[in-house]
Amino acid sequence: EPVLARARAARQAGAHRFCMGWAWREIRDGAPFEAMLQMVRGVRALGLEACVTAGMLSDAQAARLAEAGLTAYNHNLDTSPEHYARIISTRTYQERLETLARVRRAGVTVCCGGIIGMGEALSDRAGLLEVLANLDPHPESVPINALVAVEGTPLQEQPPLDPLELVRMVATARILMPSSRVRLSAGREQLSREAQILCLLAGADSIFYGDTLLTTGNPDVAADQALLAAAGVIWSPKLSGAVAQATGDVVPVTVLVDVRGVPVADPAGLIEAARAEGKVAIVIRNQPHGSVDIERIQPLQRRLLAVQPDGSVVTATDPTGRDFSNLDARFVLKAQGRKASGGVVFGNQTVKVGAPIEIEGQGYRVNGNVTGIAIEEG
Repeated sequence: EPVLARARAARQAGAHRFCMGWAWREIRDGAPFEAMLQMVRGVRALGLEACVTAGMLSDAQAARLAEAGLTAYNHNLDTSPEHYARIISTRTYQERLETLARVRRAGVTVCCGGIIGMGEALSDRAGLLEVLANLDPHPESVPINALVAVEGTPLQEQPPLDPLELVRMVATARILMPSSRVRLSAGREQLSREAQILCLLAGADSIFYGDTLLTTGNPDVAADQALLAAAGVIWSPKLSGAVAQATGDVVPVTVLVDVRGVPVADPAGLIEAARAEGKVAIVIRNQPHGSVDIERIQPLQRRLLAVQPDGSVVTATDPTGRDFSNLDARFVLKAQGRKASGGVVFGNQTVKVGAPIEIEGQGYRVNGNVTGIAIEEG
């Protein structure tokens, strides 16, 4: 119950994901694991996403966590394979990769990043990002941490990290993993407001919110709200994603997006691949944000209008359409959304009929226009 009380407070403060940590080498079956499963169910019942970090796990344990409704499992790689043995001895790098594979097989999303400022070389930071960027698919969540030199630990004498090093790490992670949510995590308490905002501008699109991060402190809620306001983030806790769904503020929304005349070598192949993928991301300020479902994709034919001598108008299929490799298609997209004063919030973006919109899949990014919106009333 104390954990769920903290989850309720987090929801009230506007958080959309609640993260729970156990300082274990690995999960063991028994009463503590059963309690973990109960906590996951309780957090999900509040309308929040649930994330757990608890060390290594088995396939059976990953499956049970997925069945309980776990959204994400955090298991950081921490550093490069080359630097790893200098920092960690409780498990191997390969065991960490195997843990991530078990989480992925269970259908739980992956939260995996690392820590900088542990005496590593620049090549080690690049090596960590190389491993992360070569995971297929990329981790949905990539926390970037700066070492907090805790007294009494082997790294207590490490000098403070130059904030620009963290900015560079965030920016590189964003470039290498464009669809991942790059999370500014531990070490924020040591950064100035300006340095944190610079990280957000460089590509971080999430922060860990709350007063404690497993073993280290974090800026308080009021300070974080002021930070987000200064960064230009619209703060609306009541209607925040999953919370809005739990409180009934969102409804199913269907949006039609017409894509016309985009040069594509194989339009039919792209449509088939997009159908198989089943989802697209809405792109905001050149970064993928909310993911929405593809209900169907309809190829569109170009039509020509011709005015006849008697003043009537006839239409016909453009005979030159076969001579050019252009994508002409209607994407029928569906997701939970809500009405707003400026339109409909869909995939974290306000949309209106006639408005331009950019969508992205695994192998494409195209611009289109919203041609229809349907809201299912309760």
